[in-house]
Amino acid sequence: MQALDEKSTDLEGDVSKARERIAEITKEIENMRGDRDEKVSNVQNLQKENQKLAIESQEMSHQLLHFQSAHKETSSRKTALEELRQRKAAIMKRVEEVTKSLEEEKSRKAKMREDLNQKEAAYRETVHSRLLTFREEYRKALELLSHAQKQAQTKLAELDAEQRQKREEEARNIALQAAASAPAPAPVPPVASFQQSHLYDEPPQVAPVATSNPVIPTSESRISSTSLTEINTHETSKCRAIFPFEARSEDELSFEPGDVIIVFQGHAAEPGWGAGQLRDKVGWFPEAFVEPIAAIPSHGNEPPIQNMPPNVTPSCSLDRIPEEGVMRKQDSVLSNISNNDASKKVICRCIAQFQWRARNEDDLSFSKGDTIDVFEQQDMKWNGRKSNGESGWFPKSYVKVISQNGSVDLDGSAHNSIDQISADLNSAHISNAAAPAPTQSGEWYVAVFDFEPVESTDLGLKHGDKILVTEKNDAWWKGVCNGKEGIFPANYVEPAVGSPVAASNGHQIVPNGSTCQARAIVDFQGTAPNQLTIKCGDVIEVREKSASGWWEGEIKQNGTPKRAGWFPGEYVKVIEGNQPTTMAENHAVALFDYEASQPDELSFKVGDIIVVAEKSDVEWWSGNKIQDVGATPQLFPANYVKLQ
Repeated sequence: MQALDEKSTDLEGDVSKARERIAEITKEIENMRGDRDEKVSNVQNLQKENQKLAIESQEMSHQLLHFQSAHKETSSRKTALEELRQRKAAIMKRVEEVTKSLEEEKSRKAKMREDLNQKEAAYRETVHSRLLTFREEYRKALELLSHAQKQAQTKLAELDAEQRQKREEEARNIALQAAASAPAPAPVPPVASFQQSHLYDEPPQVAPVATSNPVIPTSESRISSTSLTEINTHETSKCRAIFPFEARSEDELSFEPGDVIIVFQGHAAEPGWGAGQLRDKVGWFPEAFVEPIAAIPSHGNEPPIQNMPPNVTPSCSLDRIPEEGVMRKQDSVLSNISNNDASKKVICRCIAQFQWRARNEDDLSFSKGDTIDVFEQQDMKWNGRKSNGESGWFPKSYVKVISQNGSVDLDGSAHNSIDQISADLNSAHISNAAAPAPTQSGEWYVAVFDFEPVESTDLGLKHGDKILVTEKNDAWWKGVCNGKEGIFPANYVEPAVGSPVAASNGHQIVPNGSTCQARAIVDFQGTAPNQLTIKCGDVIEVREKSASGWWEGEIKQNGTPKRAGWFPGEYVKVIEGNQPTTMAENHAVALFDYEASQPDELSFKVGDIIVVAEKSDVEWWSGNKIQDVGATPQLFPANYVKLQ
């Protein structure tokens, strides 16, 4: 028993020591937990500070770039100032020399003046007799010129009549042949004719500079070439200036970026130069400084241009513009039909997500919301046709597939296009013969912005005006408002309430809404009626972005009417987090190539469209490419893309 008691006592002592040890360990664990919480808190604080420092680092980088550019400007100004000082010293020295020589000349001039007064009387008599002789010769030359112009106009009228009759017969024969027999298959353009880099070219920041100075046509060469060739001034179109140009002679046009110029297509000019009209001035301009925007729908009852200079002869057949325009349209459609199979299998049908303008002859232009049937698919481009019969190649990243494996009989649609154009041709004949009022069949739209007409063919709009749209041609439409007919920008109107406006195949037209909000960072003074003047700090609702770097938007301020127009996109900064909740704000376009370094990252190329799923982190977003919608979102750097 005593041994057991001693053993029990020893065990109790061991238990007490173990309990004390457990208590010490527990206390140490509690202390470690406190240290852990403190370290976790420090880590979180450091992470927050790291994020703030990263943002500050980016801001400092932007400031550094601004300072570097300012330093370059200061250095260049300093160099220019030194050159000016040297020039000033040289000029001062030259002035002293000229002053000295001037004094000498004054003494010589006094002596010569006496001799000049004596010879002046005899010289006046001689000049007067020569002037009378020259006036008589000039009068005879004017009579000969007037007679030659009348003969030329008569011959031009006869040639126009013969060509019109010949075109009518050829159009009828081609239409009958196309309806009776199946056309030949269309040739497939090579892949090399379309490059990916053409799809996403950056807009030029400076005016284009040729490798050699362009040959400027002289007045004599222009007059001779114009008077000896057939001038087709009724083939006109519109273009917008993208760079400023200052006229160097009286027969050239001066313009600023954003000015709309009427171009006369039929003039014989030097390569790289075109003839056009801006406001009341007609002259020559460099074609590299403008971009085409729309053809001009002329009226048969409009008089020819009367304010043209002598080197531009007005056309004597302006009253036949609609008819010949329809003839050209019919010839182009019939040629397209003759190059396609009678029945082609449609691989898929897609809808345009963005606007695209053709850059080659075999490309297809379309607007947002247009429906396209695809016949052939390549790596970066597809071949298809719109519902109006136009066909060509276009980038696949600009469209979205809405149906697969469809088969459409192109022959029927082609005949429908022929019938429709034939109807247009007949209506053009009737309109030229009787000159009736514009047709009232069309779709009703309401003006959402004011539009000031720049040319006589433009249709002025006020906010709230109702417009009957009779013709749609890409970005410029034709319509009737308040008894007047003309063309106007399509994004200045929206469908009227209750108007059955829908795109082809039942897809509703997407209204032109705000794409994002931007804040002006530099002042911009508009130089044209369609440009928007902005001040630093103004908030602008951006509605459209063009490929040349110009954006369209409006400014709403309390107490003042809203102002809308075009402005340079580089003068503003997009406000993050204030984009409207539309499908477009979740789409981004890749600015650079990125190769994933981890399994959960997304690889993409320049120009790929990415659907952004989450933007919780400033530097890394999650999403996937538009062709992989529905897949697991992957991470990618936010500064490699730009939101649309």
